[in-house]
Amino acid sequence: MKFTLGLVLGAAIGGLIVHYLDSAEGSALTRRIKRDANDLSDCLTDMAGTISDKTKSLLGKKQEAPAEPEEQIVIVGLSQNTFS
Repeated sequence: MKFTLGLVLGAAIGGLIVHYLDSAEGSALTRRIKRDANDLSDCLTDMAGTISDKTKSLLGKKQEAPAEPEEQIVIVGLSQNTFS
């Protein structure tokens, strides 16, 4: 019974959505969604290009920078006889 009710409700909701998208308002909504998706795609493409350029710039600067001496950590241990 639950499956049948879900199937009928799903079909009814799907039919309403198709009917709405087929109307003038639905067509306008579809065009607006497509335009916004294209704008978002363009924005993300530009952002990816900027990130790529900055990464290449930073990598180039790192390769040009003189090598800094590495720090060394020396651990000095105490023998057990020190405190006897």
